[in-house]
Amino acid sequence: AATQPGVGGGSGTHGALLSSADRDSIAHMTREFAHRRLVPHLEERIRTLNHHISSTRKGLRNQFKNYWFRKEKEYSTDVSNSEHQYGPSSIEFQIRLLGDLAFMMQDYDLAASTFKLLSNDFKSDKAWRHYGGVMEMSALCTVMSNGSYKDAEVCLDTAFSAYQREDAKRDWKL
Repeated sequence: AATQPGVGGGSGTHGALLSSADRDSIAHMTREFAHRRLVPHLEERIRTLNHHISSTRKGLRNQFKNYWFRKEKEYSTDVSNSEHQYGPSSIEFQIRLLGDLAFMMQDYDLAASTFKLLSNDFKSDKAWRHYGGVMEMSALCTVMSNGSYKDAEVCLDTAFSAYQREDAKRDWKL
């Protein structure tokens, strides 16, 4: 298989034609962007999501309200429909986004509590694929926060069981 040359006839190695000063300038610009723009933006996004979720889902009153008055979602065994059951406008999607952002920013305690809140919803909805994903992230939070490896193993076992339940719902034909 022949290799294609890079842009401008280069060897295909990214940055090979840049001078050392150019590479240093790009590295500096990238660090400055991350430090001055990206991290503050992500922190503000986390605060906004956390406030929104706290006002609608956390707290004893809201948990009782969600338990007693939770609207049943329309479920289907059709795979294409179940893939879109938690769209970007759903509160579950927003909670998952908060957990993922908190994990990315290394706030493992917030991430773990967010995934725990979400796992209860997915489990009660029997959304096994989503439940498995949240349990995997819970295991990662446990490990990253120097928690018990036994707790992480329990989370991973739970995720595996959830994926098995999801597979059992599908009619696999080879």
